Amino acid sequence: FQPQEERELEKDRHRWHIHYQDVLFYVNMDRVLKPDLPQTFIEIKSRTWSASDAENKADRIKEMLDILGISLSDIIRMEYLDFQPAVE
Repeated sequence: FQPQEERELEKDRHRWHIHYQDVLFYVNMDRVLKPDLPQTFIEIKSRTWSASDAENKADRIKEMLDILGISLSDIIRMEYLDFQPAVE
């Protein structure tokens, strides 16, 4: 295996398992140290078993984001490594 490029990532992660409305969610709070990104990132996820289950959990995640004061316009869909160029 020969990668096309190489990138380095270092992050400080805090992880919680929480129950919200009787559903288990996984919450990760990351601070990316390398590359040095000023933001703190929050990831909320859950296992899903069907399309309707996924929709239900997505609605609950939206509710949690609302409680945290995070709007849909704040959501970043990029991977951390996409924030930096490849190492040459």
